[in-house]
Amino acid sequence: MKQLSLTELTSALSDDPKTIGERLEILGITKEDTAGKIPDDALGLTVYGSSFLKFLQDNASKLEVEGIPAEKLPADYVNPFDEKNLTIGERLKALDIKDEDVDAMFSAEALSVNVSGNEFQDFILQNQEKFLSKIQELALADAGGES
Repeated sequence: MKQLSLTELTSALSDDPKTIGERLEILGITKEDTAGKIPDDALGLTVYGSSFLKFLQDNASKLEVEGIPAEKLPADYVNPFDEKNLTIGERLKALDIKDEDVDAMFSAEALSVNVSGNEFQDFILQNQEKFLSKIQELALADAGGES
């Protein structure tokens, strides 16, 4: 089974009509994985996202395939919610947000404040509208191929 992107997951659960087989392939479940477990006529059935989700729930035990092996964390990995003191800017960068985007997100004074993981979470919640709008902007830019 392949590692899924959010785009693939939402595509597999979209509300446009697709066959169960097509939706399973999007999720990385091959015909070989379903052979002898799911009848061909069921795989050819065209359904909407909500019906496919119900199908997955009902057939989860039949569709279990070997999981994706976890990758080791990089040596320089920083947990943005760790309890050690880091600046807000360091924590945002640990979320894999580029330096220039971090600098545009909040004031230099706010970015230089040392906080614990819980304080960082509180800061994000207090500024969630600004934070989420910037994350959405970055996601849309990435989806459009812009950097």
